[in-house]
Amino acid sequence: MPRITVDPALEVCPDFSSQPYDGIRNTIVGAVPNFTHQQAAKQLRDAWTLEHNMQLADWATQEAQDAADAADAEQQRQEHIAEEQRRQELEAENERLELSADTTNILGFSTSRSTTASGDRSANVTRLRRLARSLLERLERFGFL
Repeated sequence: MPRITVDPALEVCPDFSSQPYDGIRNTIVGAVPNFTHQQAAKQLRDAWTLEHNMQLADWATQEAQDAADAADAEQQRQEHIAEEQRRQELEAENERLELSADTTNILGFSTSRSTTASGDRSANVTRLRRLARSLLERLERFGFL
């Protein structure tokens, strides 16, 4: 179906009994015995109305399809935004984990719980306590605490 570009509801039925339609009415009256100009004008009006009603139905179908297409496009846009947001959150979490691992490695602590023996954890805790005490002493010495 070709795209309808103008809302058919805006169209007005022509006055088929007017002078510009004399030629087509004369043709109909001459071809059909005992047919009057009024009957020819009514036939033309009925034919126009039938065609017009089909155009109105096609317009409504086209409008509904346009609305569905717009809704689909909006849903895809929202899904893309959500996907991009999830990707950025994962990226930020990965950067945070990498920074955390780098910091842990700089301080000399193991980052792997599964491969760390109980004694290594205890040593790490001891090192961490010493580091914390040392930092507190320095903060006190420089008047921050």
